[in-house]
Amino acid sequence: MGFDGFVMSDWGAVFGNPKDYIPSGCEQEQGSVLRHYTKKALQNDVQLKDLDKAVYRIVKSFIQFGLYEEELPDNFIANVTSKEH
Repeated sequence: MGFDGFVMSDWGAVFGNPKDYIPSGCEQEQGSVLRHYTKKALQNDVQLKDLDKAVYRIVKSFIQFGLYEEELPDNFIANVTSKEH
């Protein structure tokens, strides 16, 4: 299909185990599910090849958009809540 990015869930929209959704193409779960899994549990549940593929697709997109080229501002709240914005 030509899609060259990564898939991120909506906040708290994934209610499954990472071993099910990571190999199925949801590279990043946005929300609370992962905090319930320990590093050891993730290592036992998710195949390393699937985790590597997910990380690769995320980092590749970050590089393509230049997210590693400039330093981020120190204070995000001040930037988005200023009178200017």
